[in-house]
Amino acid sequence: MASLLLPRASKLVVDSIVDRLQREKSPKSMDEVVRDARNQRTFAATGGRKVTEGELEQLKATIHSVHGELASGSAGPAAVRAEFDARCAAVLASSPLLGGGEALRDDVWSYLTAVLLWDMALWRFQNAAPERFHGGIRNAFQRLWQRGRIFDRGVDHPDRWQLVRSLTEDAFVQILERPSLASSPRLSKAIAEGWLRHSVSSGRSQMENTMRRAIRSLRISNQVIMLDHLPDLELDLRIGRAFEQAAANGR
Repeated sequence: MASLLLPRASKLVVDSIVDRLQREKSPKSMDEVVRDARNQRTFAATGGRKVTEGELEQLKATIHSVHGELASGSAGPAAVRAEFDARCAAVLASSPLLGGGEALRDDVWSYLTAVLLWDMALWRFQNAAPERFHGGIRNAFQRLWQRGRIFDRGVDHPDRWQLVRSLTEDAFVQILERPSLASSPRLSKAIAEGWLRHSVSSGRSQMENTMRRAIRSLRISNQVIMLDHLPDLELDLRIGRAFEQAAANGR
């Protein structure tokens, strides 16, 4: 089966969109900007078939429907944003459009965020910070796709997306913005499972400082012992001890 080629946006195109959003933040004024951005998009020259407009619009509609369902509820803004992130992470991670190597490219996420889903990115991050529209670990949707891919427990698990729903924003950052940890999906997921277990016994309100101390400890250990190569049971025990010691040191 031929691989799926996704559209890419240059830094210049994204900068022009972010500049307009920061100055005006008016949906009507964006029509022409987005249309020009579509005309300037690029694809890989060879290697597969280009994604269709219909496929992109279906992804866009799905993300919009997630927002629509949450916006009609009674939850507060912070809870709505957290639920939006969790649901979008599951949608993006399981999307057939984003299962190939193209989804590893920052300029693909630049297009998906700044051109296809600019209104959802602006709703989620109302200051229109450039890092939320340019591709990278802070991109509004790339970060969610990464969460979904790494913390997906698998289609056969009875609570497939629990880690995605349960971890706090700080916990995600502590794991996924540490290259020595995030480079190993197995290790990242094991740490997330350890966070979840410890949060049940100690309470979520205590987890931010505990997590930061535990991550420091695990990063040091990972320089001496390749944690990713440990058997499952030993890895879980080491992670559990790191959380227990971190909590004890914080008392």
